[in-house]
Amino acid sequence: MCLKSILKKYKLTQVKKIKATDLNYLVQGITGAKQWFFDEKYYYTDLKSMNDIIHSQDKTNRLKYISDIRDCDDFSMIFAAHLSEYFGINSAGVVVGETKFKNWKHDSYHSWNAFIAEDKGELKLYYLEPQLDKYVEASAETLLNNRYYIPEMIFWY
Repeated sequence: MCLKSILKKYKLTQVKKIKATDLNYLVQGITGAKQWFFDEKYYYTDLKSMNDIIHSQDKTNRLKYISDIRDCDDFSMIFAAHLSEYFGINSAGVVVGETKFKNWKHDSYHSWNAFIAEDKGELKLYYLEPQLDKYVEASAETLLNNRYYIPEMIFWY
């Protein structure tokens, strides 16, 4: 199935592309995290469409958590793969970093998603907790789900 037929099937009218070098520059300026790029171009959409995909069409959060088998890294890879497979959007990165509660020095290592989307004409970076379908605009230390998410590495597939 070609990208045009995917977009038509899922009624995505706002799909744009960004070069890996430009994505690197955008994300590096926000997070400071190391990044690994597997493609030269990344396709993204607007925040309204991403919200619809996350809350209405993607079912990753409905999967059962199984320790060491289907845990945080698996959820984040599944979300990124499904976004590419079903929507032709390959701009959901898999993030590896740490999460910590507000007053704790260190909680645990974790994996989640980063994605880019256009909101009110501006391209922004967001973090998504794919197990919960919660997302927020990203920063170097992003508060999400009562924890700070601190990225160390982002893989863009």
